[in-house]
Amino acid sequence: MPRDHSLAYDAGADPRIDLFAALSKRMIGEITAAVAMLRLAAAGEPTGAARQALNDAADHLRDQARLQHALEVPAWGQTIDLSDNLEALCAALTHAKLQRYGIRLGLVCDPVAIDARRCWLVSLIVAELVGSATSHAPRGEGRQIVIRVGVADGEVFCEVVRVGRGWGWGSGLCRVINLVSLLHGRIEWSMGPHGEGARLTFPADCDPVPTTRH
Repeated sequence: MPRDHSLAYDAGADPRIDLFAALSKRMIGEITAAVAMLRLAAAGEPTGAARQALNDAADHLRDQARLQHALEVPAWGQTIDLSDNLEALCAALTHAKLQRYGIRLGLVCDPVAIDARRCWLVSLIVAELVGSATSHAPRGEGRQIVIRVGVADGEVFCEVVRVGRGWGWGSGLCRVINLVSLLHGRIEWSMGPHGEGARLTFPADCDPVPTTRH
């Protein structure tokens, strides 16, 4: 029996999405300006230690700006390869968060073409799950998070697996559950001898929802 997606959430018609997009662009602009100011201050600083501290702060803010850019609201009405989107997101997450904690992030993703709205929602969910896991990562070396994405049985799946034991989930899971509901999907939590994780699934045959965003 075909799925009924007539009640799918129209994110593009929600004025909160436009507000989010505007605030995101403003944030990226402000961070970029702060990076330029720090670089200028570092160039004029005669003390090596102070110059290094200013450049380190600029590098951190630059990486945060790249992460925000990876999570920007895309133009609706287009089809996006989810694998390309997640590859860019994983690179941004690594530089902005994970490398400071010595956590490796791996991505195994088949090409999955979906509409821009759902691609953006998946990216937000992945970012929340990775951020939550990072804040409660166990101590020691060899910590790794692996993301696996593909299509099976008419559904897109996205697994975020934390290799090893002793991980915890931090804040943000309520946001994850709300985002999953916008996809008309479901999320399952798992624990096993080789790791703990979350598995997101949502219909692969859902047509893009008409939106007002361009």
